[in-house]
Amino acid sequence: MNELIQNLKSISDLNLEEGDSSWEIKIPFARESYFELTIPKDVNEWFVSFFSSETNDKIWSDWVDWYISGEINKENVRICFQRDIEYFIERVLAATDYRIVNNPGFKFFGKEFFKTSDLELFINKEWILVEPGELPEDFEIP
Repeated sequence: MNELIQNLKSISDLNLEEGDSSWEIKIPFARESYFELTIPKDVNEWFVSFFSSETNDKIWSDWVDWYISGEINKENVRICFQRDIEYFIERVLAATDYRIVNNPGFKFFGKEFFKTSDLELFINKEWILVEPGELPEDFEIP
């Protein structure tokens, strides 16, 4: 984790602060908005929220936890966890715009359940769905 934090400190567009139990990363973004990542120090999970700078209203949020399953084992879980965070930040820094796509849930007696929203970023002239928990296609799990 120390290597990840050192790498992130070298990126000028990030504001990184260490708290007692987590790291907080703030990334300014397009259209008066910003991302805020929270990375707890003692577990393999992280949280991201996207806010309006003008109103501080939360526009979107998500989280992921990394656990041992399939190809992910005790030896490589931390590496995958860190690469996930780096990959998310790389895409945010490469993006020039965003959109939130609202996905309908199902209706039961007139109420809607399990409605979700996805974040899409405009990168290299195309809209790309961006979520925590993703690794680059060319990343080989050690």
